[in-house]
This record gives sequence, structure tokens and C-alpha cells, in this order.
Amino acid sequence: MKKRSITTLVVALVAALALAVPVLSFADDDASAKVEDGHHKKGKRGKRGHGPMAKKLLKHAADLGLDDATVKALEAEVEQAKSDAEPLRTELKAARETMRELMAADSIDEAAVLKQVELIGAIEVDLQKLSVQSTIRTMKLLTPDQRAQLKEMRGKRGEGKRGKRGKRGKRGKSD
Repeated sequence: MKKRSITTLVVALVAALALAVPVLSFADDDASAKVEDGHHKKGKRGKRGHGPMAKKLLKHAADLGLDDATVKALEAEVEQAKSDAEPLRTELKAARETMRELMAADSIDEAAVLKQVELIGAIEVDLQKLSVQSTIRTMKLLTPDQRAQLKEMRGKRGEGKRGKRGKRGKRGKSD
């Protein structure tokens, strides 16, 4: 019985991946579309807050009262975060392409597909770690007062957008 449910789970996972990979390939093509100056086209990706924390702070340098030395350190952090992540992004793109090829094969090799899922997951974890490390370095550049001001700015960011609904979208609930 236990072997049967594991087999069922693996088959369901492979089926879900088979359906998701073609969709993801279209999404990935859209996400990698760039305008001439190298920036992403406006759309959902640009609205979700992707990118180094330092880059976001630079937009609010005057509001936070950042001095020239801090601004220069943030600019250096933006460049460092980009250069650290670029090899992993290239590796991730190649791993996703390999996944598409595996899933498009006439005979799908389940073991190879699952191994590729693990590889993609590991690369994504490494990218997330880099992002968190960059955020930590960025936050260490701010004074306690600047961090408090940033926290206040973040709190005000979503005010007025939810109306009578709480954080989870249910009336009368606030958390």
C-alpha cells in the first residue's frame, strides 16, 4: 500500500510538471523580454519587488536622509548583488531549458526529470540565499533611525488599497 501511494505521488508530480513546464516556458520567455536599455518591460514582474534591496533604498535616499558614503555603498551593493547572481541565473536558465527538453522527449525519463527538479530547486535556493545576504548587508548600512523610518514607510505603502478588507481579503479580519 505504501509503495503504491508513493508511486501515485510521483506519477502525479510528473504529470503536474508535464503540464506546468510548457506554461512556464512561455512565462519565462515573457519574463526575459527586455527593452533596449536592458530593463524589464513593465508588467507583473516589475510590480512584485524583484531586485536588490539596495536598489530600492537608493530610490528613497533623500527620504531616508542617506549620506553620500551610504549611497555609494548601496550602489556598490547593487552591482555586487547583480554580479553574484548572474552566474546562477544563467545556470538556472540552462537547467530550465534542460527540463523542457526532458519533458518534451518522446519517452520521459522520470528519474532524470526528478533529478532536474532537484537541481532547479537547489539553484533557486542559492539565488534566494544571495538575495537575503544582500539584504542583510544593505540593512547593516542603515542607522537604527533609518531602519525605523524604512519600516514606517513600508507600513504606509499598502494603506488605502484594501478598503474594508483585511490583509487576507476577508471582511472584518485584520490578519
